[in-house]
Order: sequence, then structure tokens, then C-alpha cells
Amino acid sequence: MQNRHTQGKSVGTVRKTRSEKRPEEGEERIWASVLSLLAEARNREIAKEGLGRKSEIWNKTALRTFGHLPQRRRKRRLLPLAAGIALMFAGLGTGYLLQHPADDRKSGKPDAASVEVRTPMGAVSDIRLPDGTRVTLNGGSRLTYPASFAQKVRRVSLDGEGYFEVMPDPSLPFLVKTTGMDVRVHGTRFTLKSYPGDPKVSVALAEGKIEAVIRHGSRRESIAMRPGRQVDFDRTTGTVSEFPADANEITAWIDGILYFRDVTLEEIARRLERKFGVEIRIDDERLRRKRYYGQFENQENLTQILAVLSYKNGWDSRLTGKTVTIYPTGTP
Repeated sequence: MQNRHTQGKSVGTVRKTRSEKRPEEGEERIWASVLSLLAEARNREIAKEGLGRKSEIWNKTALRTFGHLPQRRRKRRLLPLAAGIALMFAGLGTGYLLQHPADDRKSGKPDAASVEVRTPMGAVSDIRLPDGTRVTLNGGSRLTYPASFAQKVRRVSLDGEGYFEVMPDPSLPFLVKTTGMDVRVHGTRFTLKSYPGDPKVSVALAEGKIEAVIRHGSRRESIAMRPGRQVDFDRTTGTVSEFPADANEITAWIDGILYFRDVTLEEIARRLERKFGVEIRIDDERLRRKRYYGQFENQENLTQILAVLSYKNGWDSRLTGKTVTIYPTGTP
């Protein structure tokens, strides 16, 4: 995606007296303010989309706020509707923003605000950070970062999976924090996966230079990584492993491609949950630990993928609403 943000342009240059102004102009000023705030938070893709879908979002917001569509020429209070606009941005695109105060504990200086982006299950979202760094978030992920990088370190936090294209800046190091592992970046492209429910944290380097900093109790271990390498850290056992990584596999999920390389059905189920926005239950322990190799790159749907995986493997599946149940063949 590209960022496009126009500055210094004025809209409606003809001045109007108070009696000539349309009632809708007050609404438009509020709308412009909301989009301006989003642009300042550096999520300009959402601001741009909001501009294109103004009428649709405005009507949905009015319905949610008032329970009906207000008459356009009737005098009304605009403040509740303005507050409702911010809520409606939760439905724009594939991610949504929250802003809240944050403190930089190391410097002791308060940040003006931090931005939190959440990507729902079954979606992928694209974010531009204040320094121009691009982050692509997988389903079920959350990224938190300051509205502006004013401190000595560009520090962000990730819960989930993200692909980072970090803008180089030797004077301002880039640090990604997750549970159990931090990643120090020197201008590079890499993927980092750290879902709260998964025991394993994985980082794979496509280009450039990074350091994976393992934190396990009092233990600290720093691993300098080269392109084409992956480091996995098991937060439960403290085990660390490093091995070659396929450059195509590192970013395959961004294009909707699924690669399974000697992974358990339990791990596959977690990936499918994030891709398709479903819940997958596996009641049989033996099936959960069954390992697979596979590749799906033709935009197969969930039913097709499950059919391929289950073929001659001793299990079947049943989809009820948003829940998939996997059970041994022959079980009612």
C-alpha cells in the first residue's frame, strides 16, 4: 500500500456569512478533524478510506448513536455524533486504532500518546509507523507504538505475527518487544511471531541484520542473525533453536499462502483459526500431535484444506457455525 496525505490544500475557499452556511458544514468540520487526528497518528490508509466511505460510515454512526438517521437540516447537537465517528473506525479496513497515554519507563519521560492497532482473525492489515517503517499484521495480532518517536529508541510492542520493513536510522535504534524475546533491528526485513497462546516465539530474517534477545527468567542471550536464518524460542522449556529459513515461506502468509513444514495438527489448527476467523477443537491428543508437511497456494477455502489434510489420516471434521470439530474417523 502507499501512503498518500495531502497537506496545505484548502477546501471551499469561498467565504460564507453565518446565514449562508449549510447545517451540514458543522458535521463536515468534525469529520475533517477526525480524519486529521488519524493522519497525525500515521494511519493514513484508514483516513483515506474514511474519506472515500464518508456517507456510508456517517449513516452507520448516526444509527448507532441516535437509533435513527437525523434529518440533515434539523438543528441538533453534534458532539455525540462526533464521538460515535471514532468508534466506527473500528470497522474500517482490517485493523483499528486506539490511542492512550503511555510512559517511557527507561527515560522517565511521558510520551504524548501511543497507538494500538488490532487486526481481527481472518484479516491482514498494513500499517505505516511515524518513521516510515511498514508493518503487516496477521490475523489476531496487536501492535503498539508511540504516535511519534521522540525518545532515543524506536520501541514497539507486538502480540501476534508481523512482517517488518524497518526504515534505517543509525541514530535511532529500532526495538520490537514481545513476551520472552526482544528484537533489535538495524534497518531490515523480517517476520516475528509471538502469539500469547503459543508456547513458541519465532523470528525469521529476510534481509539486513537483527539481534534476537532471549529472556527466560534471569537468563539473557543475544543471537546475531544473518539473512535466511530463523530462531525459535520455546517460552515453556527455554529451548532455543536456529536453522535455515526459506525466504519465500517467511512472507507467504501475507499473500494468503500456507506452508506446513513438519508441524503438528495443533499448530496447523491455530494458523487456520487466524486465517479464516474460526475456532478449531481437537479433542483427541494423538491427533493434536500428528505432524504434517503441506502447501496451499491457490486460495483454497477452509473446507478444501481440511479435506486434504484429513485424507487417509484417520480423522474427519465438522463445521458448525464458526466452530470446527476434528475427531477420529468413525467417531459419532
